[in-house]
Amino acid sequence: MAGPQSRRYASLVVLKHRGDDCVPVARCVNCGHRAGLPLDTMIRRWGPDYPVEHAEQRLRCLRCDSRGCRIDVARLCAPGCSRQRG
Repeated sequence: MAGPQSRRYASLVVLKHRGDDCVPVARCVNCGHRAGLPLDTMIRRWGPDYPVEHAEQRLRCLRCDSRGCRIDVARLCAPGCSRQRG
């Protein structure tokens, strides 16, 4: 059930070491809701080598309560970016 974007990341630990300018997010394929992932908690619970594909199958959307989330990495804005929040 993994999306094409998440297949780039073999395991949770690979996803964690993407860099300081990136944050892992989950996106619901049903309603589009996006939320940050508690990656440290996921690694503690399932282990660092747990496949991203399997983690996607276990996630549930907080807004619509459906399964079917995709894990991706969002790039943070650079300091001074006009898109940055307050």
